[in-house]
Amino acid sequence: MVRRFLLLSLLVLSLGCGGGGDSGTDEIPGDLTPNYASRVSLSAWFTRPVTVGFSTTGTYTEQRRNLAIANFRKWTDATNGFANFTVVPLSQNPKIVVFFKPLAEGNDPNVLGVTTITVRDGVENVRATIDISTELTQREFEATCAHEWGHAYGITEGHSDSRNDLMFAGLTDVNDPTERDANTLLLAYRDIPRSPTRTGGERTYRIITRAGECEAVGSQR
Repeated sequence: MVRRFLLLSLLVLSLGCGGGGDSGTDEIPGDLTPNYASRVSLSAWFTRPVTVGFSTTGTYTEQRRNLAIANFRKWTDATNGFANFTVVPLSQNPKIVVFFKPLAEGNDPNVLGVTTITVRDGVENVRATIDISTELTQREFEATCAHEWGHAYGITEGHSDSRNDLMFAGLTDVNDPTERDANTLLLAYRDIPRSPTRTGGERTYRIITRAGECEAVGSQR
């Protein structure tokens, strides 16, 4: 029986924040089809490689850290080195911080992962956190890590409409980003302007991934 993701996207509008390597390229192909960009919201990190750090609280272990890095790196490989990242200590204020917890959200055992990402001016990623439940099978853990990284790196909200993609709204047999996943992410970096109108506005997206039927709920303030 297919285990599905339940997505709750809570949008908060506020006014006013050794992994994939450093060999990424800024050369993005002109033809990025197939993709599902029309179905999702995209944003970009303006400085790469993106820094990522791991909290050693909760249910952190070196094995889980290494497994998460390996699954984040799948996006680096799928984008020919573009979606790169560097693992740094928390003392260096990484852009993305990963937490391992028995339950990723409160006391809800159905939550697989939570990604919270703040986007400035509608296009620029500022900071993000990823909470990963450790009450999962290894395959679920790996798929959740890869899926949440897709959200944190730029597929800010929404999902693929194909169960053959990693970023489908359900946990299927796909553990790696597909060509459609990679093309969709790369479109964020090819098409988003690097010098947007600076308004200082920040919006925080909170993406809660649950086991069960997929549902999207949005709120804003």
